[in-house]
Amino acid sequence: MSWLHRASSLIAPRSLRKFAERTTTLLLAFTFCSSLNAELPTDRLNELRDHAMQSLAANDREAAAKATEQILELCKVSEQVAIDDPERIRYLIIAAQIDFDAGHPDRAIQTLSDAARDAAPGSAGRVTSLAYLVRIDAIKQQTNPQRAVETLAESIGLINEQRSLYDEVQALAIDVLGFSQLTKLEPKDSVEQNLKLLQERISEVEDTLSAAEIPVGVIRLVRLALAEYCMRVGMDDSLETVLRDLRSVIDDDQVAAQWRAKYWSLVVTLRLKRRQLAEAYDAAREFSRQATRTGRPDLPVIANDTLALVALQMGDYREARKLLESSREFHQQNPDLRSATDWRINLAKAIEGDRDFIIARNELIDAQETLQTSKNIDPLRAANVANNLGINYYLTGDFDKAAELAQSAKQIYQANVAPADLKIGESSINLGWIAMAQEHLSQAAEHFSEAAKHFKKHYSVRHPRYAEAIACQARVACLQGNLAAASQWVTQAEALAYQGVCEALSKSPSARDRLAMIQEARVHPESVAWPGTLDTFLELAPQLQIPDADQYNVVLRWKGLADRYDRAFKQSTDTEIKQREQALMQQLHQAYFRRVSMFRRRALLNEIADLEDQLQDIRRSVSRSENLSLEQEPTSEIVARLLADDELMLDILQTRVFDKPTKGGSIGAGSRYFAFVLAPSGQVKRVTFGDAPNVDAAIVRWRKTITEQLPDMDVAARTVASLVQRPLLDCDLPFSRLRIRGDSMCYLIPWAALPAVNRPGYWIEQVSIELVSEVAAAEIATETSSGMSKSLLVAGGIDYGPLTQQWPLLPGSLKEAKQVETLFKQQFPQARVVRLSDSKATEAALAQAMVNEHYIHLATHGFFRRENEGDAFAISGATTLLSTGLIVAPATDQDPKNASEQDQYMTAAEIRQLDLSQASLVMLSACESGLGQAQAGQGMAGMFSSFHAAGAAHVIGTLWPVDDDATVAFVQHFYDHLWRQGKSVREAIRGAQVDMLSATNSGIRSHPYAWAAFVCSSR
Repeated sequence: MSWLHRASSLIAPRSLRKFAERTTTLLLAFTFCSSLNAELPTDRLNELRDHAMQSLAANDREAAAKATEQILELCKVSEQVAIDDPERIRYLIIAAQIDFDAGHPDRAIQTLSDAARDAAPGSAGRVTSLAYLVRIDAIKQQTNPQRAVETLAESIGLINEQRSLYDEVQALAIDVLGFSQLTKLEPKDSVEQNLKLLQERISEVEDTLSAAEIPVGVIRLVRLALAEYCMRVGMDDSLETVLRDLRSVIDDDQVAAQWRAKYWSLVVTLRLKRRQLAEAYDAAREFSRQATRTGRPDLPVIANDTLALVALQMGDYREARKLLESSREFHQQNPDLRSATDWRINLAKAIEGDRDFIIARNELIDAQETLQTSKNIDPLRAANVANNLGINYYLTGDFDKAAELAQSAKQIYQANVAPADLKIGESSINLGWIAMAQEHLSQAAEHFSEAAKHFKKHYSVRHPRYAEAIACQARVACLQGNLAAASQWVTQAEALAYQGVCEALSKSPSARDRLAMIQEARVHPESVAWPGTLDTFLELAPQLQIPDADQYNVVLRWKGLADRYDRAFKQSTDTEIKQREQALMQQLHQAYFRRVSMFRRRALLNEIADLEDQLQDIRRSVSRSENLSLEQEPTSEIVARLLADDELMLDILQTRVFDKPTKGGSIGAGSRYFAFVLAPSGQVKRVTFGDAPNVDAAIVRWRKTITEQLPDMDVAARTVASLVQRPLLDCDLPFSRLRIRGDSMCYLIPWAALPAVNRPGYWIEQVSIELVSEVAAAEIATETSSGMSKSLLVAGGIDYGPLTQQWPLLPGSLKEAKQVETLFKQQFPQARVVRLSDSKATEAALAQAMVNEHYIHLATHGFFRRENEGDAFAISGATTLLSTGLIVAPATDQDPKNASEQDQYMTAAEIRQLDLSQASLVMLSACESGLGQAQAGQGMAGMFSSFHAAGAAHVIGTLWPVDDDATVAFVQHFYDHLWRQGKSVREAIRGAQVDMLSATNSGIRSHPYAWAAFVCSSR
């Protein structure tokens, strides 16, 4: 590894470390065509070069320096060695590289100066020598603009000699130009002036390149130097503008993959800085794809590690660990000290996320030992290792060792980073947690107070780390018995965290990023053992005697927060922008599900990336406006007024909890389920379900016994009941109707099949149950007007055309559709009925028909596609709303040869865009239509949430696949109760389930498998 790689990492991101390869490529390309001087002892020179490199690898700088002395001696000009011999120049450059690494920068500079002087004017050797000198200037924080301009001019001149090298020359120009300007950044008041100067210089370079007839798209990439500058000085808005401008040319066929990789690495950096984690993940995937096309062995690894870093910050520890483990062989074979250290630190964090603490510690110890044996220790990386090793010792109960390492890391940070650096405040928080575990409460309070002052002084009281520090102070005060102070601090911390999240949400155009921002307020980024601010509030609230109603009001405003902002963005968007957004969503959806050959895959991915960028640009234009109007925050009083007299609301939340580590690395469950029970009177009671791993395991086991009809189903049901049903019953609040708002795995509970209370049978025989959507919490239980005219859309017996092999025809669905139509006409003979079947049930026909109907019954295949299935949407970071939906008929106006690539997937994302405010009920007679993805306490993203977002009042779906006969029987019973007996949707679904379980001689139909899968969700 050359000196240039290691030294440049001090001032540049990894994406710039290819500078050495570019200039070496230039040099080798030209020397290959040169007449070599046979008198130059190349064999001996190569031997000395290899010896010097091996000596450097062994940290024997003295031996390396002696080898370069001999190289310089052999390269002296003589009768046999010409002064401008390209081979001589090349070995001089090699000697300079080794000297710089060996700690002899002055001799390296002199050697490069001699090489630049002796090389032929305009040659690759001269440009390479000058380029290295410019880089040394930047590393030493010196400025030599004349040398930079001279190098730039001569490198551009090389294009006229060999046009095939214009890509390398252009890249060299970017680096030289950028780094010649980066050396001028010390005076903060000159940042704007430097930006202006750099813009002017870039314009001059672009004019020069235009005269050389370089493609326009490639010329514009000189602005990557501008992007580097903006990133270096923290001008994020300017960086965003430059990157958006470059996006239009980055996929040009004339642009080399290494340029695309560099561009995407900058995008990742910006997105991470702005905490736009979902977009950072997408950009990192693109960075990784482009890196594999560069031909460089190291760049794909860098991109892979970058992707792992994003996954780590998103809390996806297993994905991060898998990615980082795949880089192990490369880092072991290419021991670049800095990159290998960063890799081990991130790998250790990912392993800790999997709770393999001892394995993680071994990785960190290896990194620490490697750093200690190096003669050039990077203090910041040594601090990072010590900091993370301290956290690891904390997690395994060795608090004294943890305190020693954490204190050492903090001291190094204070000596080597800017006073405002986040690491200083975060290290104080780490020390506070360790002191608290040691029961040194006064020290812990001091550390947390110091952290709070740091974040308040250098950032804002709305910064998430400030709120976290205040919450930690509350925890210490609680342990000290100062409950009044603890209550004040934890309440303040929650309020500040909420304000900070809302401020960030108002500027974020991405629904996924909004979820990530909310999650950050709940999960500490540094340790799997420490809860975030909201979860700390909920953990401490009972000890601080904060009323249950006040706690529930906090939960109500956090749950559904992302959806409230989503609706606010929609309401603030004018009609034209909405139409553009819907058109882009349609194109994006079609691209996600298009199946193409490997030869067309790159073009498809580029198309998807371009569409996603256009969509985000539209949403950013809305986020920059100040017209967002949020609906009223829900409160327990509002929700209680919407409940019937015999009705309760059960609102469930999974939270992170603090468990003091013990020796060996046991930190408890880490998360727990609790719920708030709300009565119509406004009374609120908080109940606990238990540790989340235990509850989740019980739910999974019970569902398995139902779907596979196992003999121990009743035992599994009683286990789940003891966890989630008994705490509700112990509240001693009378009810015969129950509304449930779930979280995480609790969305998958078939509540109707829980055991009856104090008698044999099932709970549905005693209580009517309805799920509540997260989409409109403030309007819970709102019904569609009963005076609305009745109408029905029914779809079934759909012809799936070319997708029939993957999605078989459902003959029972046509029977079901006809049955529903008959039942409806019997009760409403004058009402309108629209039936779509066979090839008529296309997406366009269904979308058009649904917006006008009161009842919608869809009998077709449902899909819930999981990650890593190998198609375009999976690798482009599609949301869950694009990976769940309904299968429909192919459009009739399409070429049958292309039909399999067209729109037969009616996704939840598309349904969300419809206007279904007329719909009182949507029945999804489709497999697993009740599934989705739980989102950080923000509801379940799936078909239910999308139909509610579109305006539907009630949605019925299934939690697992149900056979045709059972489905037809359920549908018949349900509509009999709904239409003939005139019951509400909730009472109708309960009546159908009771009918089926009570029927004699009905075989499988009386088993919970046949009827408990059907669940009803309401707004």
